[in-house]
Amino acid sequence: MQKRRTEFGKFVAQLRIEQDLLLMEMANGLEVTPAYLSNVEHGRRKIPPEWFDKIRVVYNLDLPSAANLKRAILRSNKDVQLEVKTEAQATLLAAYEMKKDSLDESTAKRVAEILCKGDRK
Repeated sequence: MQKRRTEFGKFVAQLRIEQDLLLMEMANGLEVTPAYLSNVEHGRRKIPPEWFDKIRVVYNLDLPSAANLKRAILRSNKDVQLEVKTEAQATLLAAYEMKKDSLDESTAKRVAEILCKGDRK
């Protein structure tokens, strides 16, 4: 049974269509084999961390497209690594890790709004 494309895989497949590229051409642009790119698209390999910047630059993504790419990467990755610089940050992340499965959508949105509030200034 073939695994479905991840959200990242769908994004880059759509990007290939928009830019009239073959899988092999995109793989060459990312300096990987077509098989490796396909495995990343289908979630059988992790998305290399440097691919966000590489795809953004090589394929000349505008800001909304770059944001969509980042969102697709975050939704497709099973693991996320975050740098913790303070005890308060460590406590916040630990609390999230303990409660994430019980957060309903409404509460998650409220927390996101609180955390993003400073970005709107």
